[in-house]
Amino acid sequence: MDNLTIQNNKFVLSSPYNPDSLDVIRSINGRRWDPKNKVNSFPLNEDAAQAVTDMCRQFGWKIAPSALERIESLKGVADRLRNGSSASDADIDVEGFGTDELKLRPFQRGGVKYALDADCRTFIADEMGLGKTIQALAVIQAKGAYPALVICPKAVKLNWVSEAERWLPGKITKSIKGKSIPEADVLVINYDIVVKHKAALISAGFKAIVLDESHFVKNKGAKRTKAIVGYWDKDTRTRVPGIASEIPIKLALTGTAILNRPSELVAQLDYLGRLDELGGSWSFLQRYCGAKKTKFGWDMSGSSNLAELADRLRSTCYVRREKSVVATELPPLQRSMVPVALSNVKKYKQGLADVISWMHEKRAEKGVAFNRDAAYRAEALAKIEGLKQLVAMHKMTSVVDWVKNYLEGTEGGKLVLFATHRDVQKKLLEEMSDFNPAKIAGGDTDIDRAASINKFWNDPSCRVIVASLKAASVGVNLQCASAVAFAEFGWNPADHDQAEARVHRIGSEHSSINAYWLYAEGTFDDEVIALINEKRAVVDAVNRDSNLEVHNSKDVVSWFEDIFAK
Repeated sequence: MDNLTIQNNKFVLSSPYNPDSLDVIRSINGRRWDPKNKVNSFPLNEDAAQAVTDMCRQFGWKIAPSALERIESLKGVADRLRNGSSASDADIDVEGFGTDELKLRPFQRGGVKYALDADCRTFIADEMGLGKTIQALAVIQAKGAYPALVICPKAVKLNWVSEAERWLPGKITKSIKGKSIPEADVLVINYDIVVKHKAALISAGFKAIVLDESHFVKNKGAKRTKAIVGYWDKDTRTRVPGIASEIPIKLALTGTAILNRPSELVAQLDYLGRLDELGGSWSFLQRYCGAKKTKFGWDMSGSSNLAELADRLRSTCYVRREKSVVATELPPLQRSMVPVALSNVKKYKQGLADVISWMHEKRAEKGVAFNRDAAYRAEALAKIEGLKQLVAMHKMTSVVDWVKNYLEGTEGGKLVLFATHRDVQKKLLEEMSDFNPAKIAGGDTDIDRAASINKFWNDPSCRVIVASLKAASVGVNLQCASAVAFAEFGWNPADHDQAEARVHRIGSEHSSINAYWLYAEGTFDDEVIALINEKRAVVDAVNRDSNLEVHNSKDVVSWFEDIFAK
């Protein structure tokens, strides 16, 4: 009779009574006693595999052939994952992913390979800006795991749709906007509304699920965590399934899986179906969370055995690379276009219609002198600026959500947030109060500006500086930040190049800088960015002595008339 077998995805030991073996059995991390069947069980992981092998040899117990095969397999997989958890490349090609011009970077191939080797139940925990979204989409495509569900913060929902459309040609990507669940290859939903759609999402038959910023489910008692992960019902003594429970491919994307303490990993590991492999909830909390008994009960808010935990994670389900390691593969400056939503599309459309109507009236009034009238052009420019500000104010909620999500997802990282209008800068400053913001505005004295820059550099709690695109575009060194974001845009590429250069400078501690352009898709923002890119092409053609043919850029008023008012 075999003493050690595999049952229900666990090692199960049925052994004769031996008082000398009790301490050995109890010392194995994750061990559980089943009083009904009178057997001990152990998690299927590398550490337990070695421990149960040594124990069986010590006491002469027989190991079933299937268990022996799994033990050898676990050792091989764990070593492969441990080595791959910081991989800078991998020999893998995902057919049908990207285009001839749009390809995975070498370290992204390494992340995809790790996830596939880890049974597609893993953290992709790369530092911000290394393309976790792209790697997740590549894993889905590699497995043909459609339909796929993405659950993410509201601030990045549009970005997920945009990236999926870019990297998965031919696939249909949609986001949930109303009460019904649309049919799509990739469906995107934000955490805020996932609870009310739980039943429909469970029945939708998803083959893959991605939790972006997976630390959003770190609290196992939260409604969204219960809806996604499932939970143990104490009254019925049964497990209530969540949206992810029956989905085979599960990815958790986060740059900060642990915001404060290791206990925050429990719900995320449960989501991935990895908790038992790390000993189960109680064993995990005791081993890695500095468990101690107090007069108020157990305190699990600490940390312990962290080196062991790091190794266990990387050899099981955790891939992470940092910019400092893979920076040689990255361009010095990466620009990312990030779509954000308007809070009131109707008001924007009305504002645009009002400007167009006013222009038509002026054209009828002035006749042939229309385009040469200085007073008209000055007033028209003011109205166009007002429309730009209208867009900025109505995307404010989405911009603030994105910035907060970015800062919460980076460990101590700092961000320079640019805007053009004073009212927009003031509102952003108010909304950033949780991050002790600094500011650089047009009217600041030299003393005030120096104090703000000093605060941003030297105060760890100051995570963001709200800066005027004009006032902070020259003569300011903000290279302690790792990224810039534009809540509004200027009229020419030089404004943005100068703004990015406040962070992207020779001698910066960050070898690769991210610049995020937060634009409201389908609005005036699209055209402003197109204008900036057109002007950039002109500048580049001159600087590089290029024969590239580009259109002559018109002044702002003529440009607006050509696009909107004809």
